[in-house]
Amino acid sequence: MAMTYLEILGWARKGIQADKEKHREMQEKALEGQALDIAGHCQEVIDTLDVKLATLDEIEDLHNRK
Repeated sequence: MAMTYLEILGWARKGIQADKEKHREMQEKALEGQALDIAGHCQEVIDTLDVKLATLDEIEDLHNRK
């Protein structure tokens, strides 16, 4: 059974969301422990993942316009 293009985008989105949540949890723990450099790195990763999610949204939007 073949996956559709939108299913593949959905799986990618779920993976990125899970990674983003993992980094949020790490960031919270780092902030609790006053490890600001680690918290800052986590925020950079979260920001990068947000860009990737936005890109997936744009790809899906372009696909849906066809």
